[in-house]
Amino acid sequence: SPTRLEWGVCDMAALSIGAVVVPIYQSSSPEDVAFILSDSKPKLLVCESPDTYARARGPVPSANLTKIICFDAGRAGLT
Repeated sequence: SPTRLEWGVCDMAALSIGAVVVPIYQSSSPEDVAFILSDSKPKLLVCESPDTYARARGPVPSANLTKIICFDAGRAGLT
């Protein structure tokens, strides 16, 4: 995702509660995304747009994930 204020806010919030931030880049292949999500067992997933949300939603291990935050969710009808 391009640089935006929300990433800095999320990063600082995560670090302030002792969470570990695991980045996934826009250039990551679907296989890489699936591996990172499987290996890190995320409880929270933050994504920028409906496109990145759709890319990550499939490989996310649902047993660990409790919340998905999408910055631009309102634009696509996601809430």
